[in-house]
Amino acid sequence: MRQLIYIIFLICHSTPNMTNHSNDRKKNEMFLSWNIATSKSLINQIDISGNDYHISMLKNRLEVMKSYIGVDDFASLNTNSIRYKFISNYKDWGKEYYIIEDNKNGEKISLFAYVICCQKQRKFEIYKYEYKKEFWVKISKYSLDDFQYVQEKYRTSFGKGENENDIIVTHFKKGKVITSDYFLINSMKIINLK
Repeated sequence: MRQLIYIIFLICHSTPNMTNHSNDRKKNEMFLSWNIATSKSLINQIDISGNDYHISMLKNRLEVMKSYIGVDDFASLNTNSIRYKFISNYKDWGKEYYIIEDNKNGEKISLFAYVICCQKQRKFEIYKYEYKKEFWVKISKYSLDDFQYVQEKYRTSFGKGENENDIIVTHFKKGKVITSDYFLINSMKIINLK
C-alpha cells in the first residue's frame, strides 16, 4: 500500500514538470521557426533585388535581426531574446493568428507587436503590446470587422511604400509559422489595424 501511495505521489508531482517541458519545447520550436522564416524572407528579397542600395539595406537588416534576437545563427535558441519573451506572453490566441512587429526607430526605439486573432465569422481581436523595461506589456485590446493579409497586396517597390519603419508580418496556424514577411522601410502599403 505504501508503494502505491508513493507511485501516485510521483505521478502527481511529475505531471506539471512534463507539461512545462512540453510548453518549453513548443515555445522553442515556435521561436526557431519564426526566426528562420523571417530570415528567409530577407534572403529571398536579397536574391531577387536588382538595386545595390536595397540589397545593402536588406543585408544590414539580416545582421540587425540576429542582434535583435540575440543569436549568431537563426537556428540558435536564445530564451532571453525579445522575441522569446514575447512568445512567453502566449496564452491562447486561437488556431490562427498573425503577429505584426512594428519597430519605431528614432532617438528612442519603440518596439510594438500586434497579435491579430481570427475569431468566428471573420471577426478579429487585436492585442497591442509594447516592450517596456525588459517586458512585453499588453497596452490595448480591440476588435476589427475585417482583416485579410495577402503579401502581394501589401508589398510595393522599395521606396514607394508608406511604412516609415520596418514591419514584419508573421502568420501562424496552431502555433506553427505559415509565412513571415519582412517589409523594409518604404516597401509596404499601409495595413489598417483600426
